Amino acid sequence: MSFFELLKTVPMFSGLSDRELSVIESMLEIESYRSGQIIIRQEEVGRSLYVIVEGAVSITRTTPEGQRIEMAEVRRGEVLGELSALDAGPRSADATAIQDCQLLALHREKFLMFVQHEPQAAVTLMVNLLATLSQRLRRTDEILYENEVSRLQEWNEQIDRATTHMKDMNSAFQETLSRRFEIIFAYRDLIGNVERLSDIASALARGSNADLGPGMSDLASELRSLAASARLQHTN
Repeated sequence: MSFFELLKTVPMFSGLSDRELSVIESMLEIESYRSGQIIIRQEEVGRSLYVIVEGAVSITRTTPEGQRIEMAEVRRGEVLGELSALDAGPRSADATAIQDCQLLALHREKFLMFVQHEPQAAVTLMVNLLATLSQRLRRTDEILYENEVSRLQEWNEQIDRATTHMKDMNSAFQETLSRRFEIIFAYRDLIGNVERLSDIASALARGSNADLGPGMSDLASELRSLAASARLQHTN
């Protein structure tokens, strides 16, 4: 199967002659991945770049805080892992198949061999690669900035919710505290009235029989009033 026409549409290979593209095509190996399979792992040593023939791949990056950020979704004719063809450094992101995929892999050893034998093509590839990386870095910077702004907004909303909750709790506490003090003062009044009625009862006990009838009537009235007040406090 020839992938020559596909390679002509890949920005990284733009400007290469048909002969140079044919040489690159001869170096490619076909790899297939099922949906959900990881193609590239972040931080692993990279030794290949990939051209997507079929399917779609999700590019995600995990921050030092453990947050997973969706960076891009790449499809037919786009390239993965270009930097690894140059320096074999650690991968900067994960690449996961989100559809069944067919990829063309160009391993670093073969890429370097091509560069050594085709110096003019190497210059073209470097210019194209730098342009591609520049665009991706700008997009990555935008995504990371947007993500940080979103996180800050989320934190601010959480703080606002917590502040509102604390205010509500404080209001409820103040209301409860105020009611408790009202109850305390009310019971103090009740205790004072009970003590006063006790004194009245003691005075009646020491008084004459003539005073006992009217005194008992007054005492009963006071007791009814006191009981009603106590019931009111209990209800509230």
